[in-house]
Amino acid sequence: MDDTELIAELKALAPVPPERDLPGGRVPQIQERVTNEIVRTEEIPKAPPSRRRTRRWVAFALVPAALIGAAATYAATRSADEVVNGIGCYAAPRLDADTSVVEADGRDPVTVCAEAWPNLGGPSVPPLVACAMGQVVAVFPSDDPGICQHLGLDPLPADYKEAAGKFASMRDDLISRFASDDRCVTETEGRQIARDVLDEHGFIDWSIHGGTFSDAEPCAELWFDSDKKIVGLVPTTDPALGAALSKALDPIRCSGTDQDVQAALQQALDESGFSDWRVEVGSPRTSDEPCFVSAGYYATIRQIVLGPGNVEEP
Repeated sequence: MDDTELIAELKALAPVPPERDLPGGRVPQIQERVTNEIVRTEEIPKAPPSRRRTRRWVAFALVPAALIGAAATYAATRSADEVVNGIGCYAAPRLDADTSVVEADGRDPVTVCAEAWPNLGGPSVPPLVACAMGQVVAVFPSDDPGICQHLGLDPLPADYKEAAGKFASMRDDLISRFASDDRCVTETEGRQIARDVLDEHGFIDWSIHGGTFSDAEPCAELWFDSDKKIVGLVPTTDPALGAALSKALDPIRCSGTDQDVQAALQQALDESGFSDWRVEVGSPRTSDEPCFVSAGYYATIRQIVLGPGNVEEP
């Protein structure tokens, strides 16, 4: 994660590339819609999804160091409830080091990043130090207890674990209610669900912000901004659209001609009530990339563009 992710939840850090999983765990990446057309690219699972898509960050998603570091140029005092949006695990004690971004779950950030270390620096975990940065906690490999100050960051607030645990409980509850089935959660429904969950968990001072919903993107997904105390509702396509595409593609993604696959998928969408969407082949399959594994969604023109790749067998 989304979340995409990339990540608007990590606005203080950087946007996330628009790649995410299909239903069952989209990534949490939300980006500011600064252009008229946002293209969403999804990996297409081998089996039909069993849960509705949600925006969650993908653990150990590598984020370009320059983007992460650019946001950490100040040392304003941060309270614990402002830095619970995530954890950035740095590969080196520098703000320009590569970083894995993971969800905060209430555990010690050092423990979380120790688990992520094999994705960054190898099997041997060095001493780690947690600092407060923007909306997140940044963890650096260092035996210098003053590393936070040296990097212009604050130390981790003493009550971080309590605040992070409370936030994670609210976040997971809200995400689960959005993901309880494969139906479309409208903006109106989403606002009510979000308000109920926020109030139930004691986040009564948080507000709810919505995007620009349309016939092509009538359903709501989530992002969180702990600094501004916001739950955001992002417009997206009906989950039934992705489910119909995945179900039809699963048995033929690596077989037949590209034109046959395209025609079969278009028929499946037509029969599922999405005849206003068109399926196109972006790049043809090759011997090196023999299967269709991704789909780019162009909501303003209601077009889905298939992309080739490899399918890993279990």
